[in-house]
Amino acid sequence: AGGYYIHLAGSLHHPPVPEGEKGLRFPLDGSRFEFQTDPEGRFEIAPIPTNEDFKAAIYDGTGKKVGDASLPVLLPKTVTPWTHQIAAPERITGMVIAQDTGNGMADVIVRAILASDLGHSGLDIESTKTDEDGSFLLELYAGAGEYVVQATTDPYAGVSHDPSLYESVVVMRGKPSHMTLHLRKPWSRHFLVMDPQGNPIPEATVHLSQSGPQGGSHRALRGEATDGTGIFRFGQLAGDSESTFTFQKVGFLDTKSATRTA
Repeated sequence: AGGYYIHLAGSLHHPPVPEGEKGLRFPLDGSRFEFQTDPEGRFEIAPIPTNEDFKAAIYDGTGKKVGDASLPVLLPKTVTPWTHQIAAPERITGMVIAQDTGNGMADVIVRAILASDLGHSGLDIESTKTDEDGSFLLELYAGAGEYVVQATTDPYAGVSHDPSLYESVVVMRGKPSHMTLHLRKPWSRHFLVMDPQGNPIPEATVHLSQSGPQGGSHRALRGEATDGTGIFRFGQLAGDSESTFTFQKVGFLDTKSATRTA
């Protein structure tokens, strides 16, 4: 099929470990190539090093990753044919329900990652948003397996390591899985930063960090600045968490303040 983007990442071959020596040999980064298939799904790339092992990451026209593959061994002065078939994705369908009302929640971010990859950085996370009625569809190009799925209203959050904040589901090959996720409504607050005399402090930097229930899943979030009247606002943040604010302004001592969101 045409319109796909392929990223090739090479790793250099290691010479054999001399006899009598011990130790691990880690791959060394090699060449990088990026190109697009033609309307019929074909491509040609030359020259390409033959002393490297290449892995391909394949993306569709929207930038969504749809597959991984390893290239065959490349031989010097030969043309190496390579064909890869993109498999249909596995699927998770479901609903995100507000805990307090029982109604579906629109525009909630739903993310999924293989359970075996949880805690590893730089790995693929599938994501989508709920429809107006709270329903969602996740397409999983990583294939069947056990997945960790989390719903959040915070666009800055990754998949949490806190088991109280995600659900696990086993996806069988060719059989869509269905699940219901319950989520507290996000909270929004306005704050006024003042000096000891009660005067507003404009352009003070405010940093926020949150930890999940029972102190788990601590993470730093984005920073904001107070406006000309000393007011700042944080919104679309998770409930049932401990929030710590750090205030910084030249000429003032750094100050921290904590609050509990229900």
